[in-house]
Amino acid sequence: MTLTDTLNVLGIVVTGAGSTIAMVGVYYQMNGYFAIKPRNIFGQLWTVVKKLRREGADAALAQLNLDAKLGEAKSENRGKSLIGFYLVLFGFLLQMIGSALLLYALFAYRLPH
Repeated sequence: MTLTDTLNVLGIVVTGAGSTIAMVGVYYQMNGYFAIKPRNIFGQLWTVVKKLRREGADAALAQLNLDAKLGEAKSENRGKSLIGFYLVLFGFLLQMIGSALLLYALFAYRLPH
């Protein structure tokens, strides 16, 4: 594997890890808004998208408002939100490092091997 290949793979892995960590961080930050379990988030998102496509924007917004009302019964865990904030920052840092590796790989062919 050449230096360029290694940098490309490393950049993709680090950037992907940063994106994943940031998504988890955002979820943790939003813990006071979700009345649903983490495994049901995509199902709920799909419900909103279906309403948007079949019934229009007003129906999708009504579903989101209903979800928000259900979330009001759950209080925010501020410690969990702060952990989420740190995860988002760390995820962005990893994304920046991964992007730098990919950019370096772009020009690495000019370096002597």
